[in-house]
Amino acid sequence: MQVVLYADPPLRRGDLFTLYLDDEVVYENFSADVRILNGVDRGTHTLRAAIFGQESSALITSAPTTFHLHSPSRLINRRSNTPNL
Repeated sequence: MQVVLYADPPLRRGDLFTLYLDDEVVYENFSADVRILNGVDRGTHTLRAAIFGQESSALITSAPTTFHLHSPSRLINRRSNTPNL
């Protein structure tokens, strides 16, 4: 899953993002705006980000975003059952 972050106004020198998935840190101290989350289990999750300043204190924290991850099922046959005429 790809996560895109942006700060408005932009990050100041020394400010860094921390990304939380279900209230646990998944990425810490980064300034890039795109992160890839691997190995996320299906189900409902909460994602939020914080910006930390040079003083190691949170300057701002985003509101949590809830998302639902669905896995494809092998039980569903997506092929058409109608014969070709």
